[in-house]
Amino acid sequence: MENNQPKTKDFELIDIDNRDENYSNEDIFYGLVWCLGGFNGGINFKDEKNFYDGEEVTVLQRIQCLCYIISYITDIDFLKQALSFLKMIGLIHEKDIDLEKYLISAYSQGFYSETDTVKIMAIFYSLTSRHNLNSKTLRFPKSEAPKALEIKIKNRVIEHNLTEVESSIRRNNLLQFEDVISKESIIEQKKSIDKWLRALLKFTLFKNTNFLDLEINYLEKISNHLIEPEKLNNDSDQTFSIMEWATIFYYADETESLSDGKTKKERMNSFLEDNNINTTVKSFKNKYHIATKRINNVNDYPIKKLKLIIPFMKSKYSKSITKIENDIDFLTNELSD
Repeated sequence: MENNQPKTKDFELIDIDNRDENYSNEDIFYGLVWCLGGFNGGINFKDEKNFYDGEEVTVLQRIQCLCYIISYITDIDFLKQALSFLKMIGLIHEKDIDLEKYLISAYSQGFYSETDTVKIMAIFYSLTSRHNLNSKTLRFPKSEAPKALEIKIKNRVIEHNLTEVESSIRRNNLLQFEDVISKESIIEQKKSIDKWLRALLKFTLFKNTNFLDLEINYLEKISNHLIEPEKLNNDSDQTFSIMEWATIFYYADETESLSDGKTKKERMNSFLEDNNINTTVKSFKNKYHIATKRINNVNDYPIKKLKLIIPFMKSKYSKSITKIENDIDFLTNELSD
């Protein structure tokens, strides 16, 4: 809304008597005509094609503009027309309408004039409709619930935290995305990040906006810090002994991270080939049995060697990390007894 709204913590303040911008009824009328032009029914927010009407300005941008401009309405007829449309496309919820009841009650008791009531309703529905629009178009379906939208009316000042709520939605989206891809291999993580980055960059180019810079910068940073397995294997500091490779195989196999081969012998063969391990299957199998015995029976497998393989396992067999960490905890307790 206003660019220079005063703030108190996460809340922004709107003085209904002193707005930093004001529009005439004529300006608002033509703005509403433009915003509402071309709509014949409800909008399916899950269908991207509904956000572009073939003109220079997308349908989504028209709706965003409508949600913004209604905050300056002082004419009840204009406001009713705008609110009727917002209700039709699902951007006004039943709980939002409760404020109307409060305002009518306050107006009847002489707290606000009729003009004041229209101003407050306009600002309130501008905030709630923008919030509802963001929840439909910005928020990932499974991301954590963002901060709740709060709107308070104190005398002639409206306090709200819409900007902080929008930031909360976007932060939760990024955290959800990173949580999901963290379970994948490094290569798959990079693919997922690159796919999203391309989509965001295409959107910003098409819309000519820097609105998604936060997401783009964040994704670029985490992508740049991912180390590909090929680079990890070629690092002389990350070469493993046959025993350590056998341990890696054990955890990868136990967590069903190896897709090749129906039998353990077949999976061992594929594992040795994939990782260019210079040993025989017989020797490798012997080391494998020693490793599993020291981990599960004798309980004296060197903890530092388990910690040594964790970076590699994260990059290639990430599903095994929980099991390795649990075994480290178990062995630590056994050795301390």
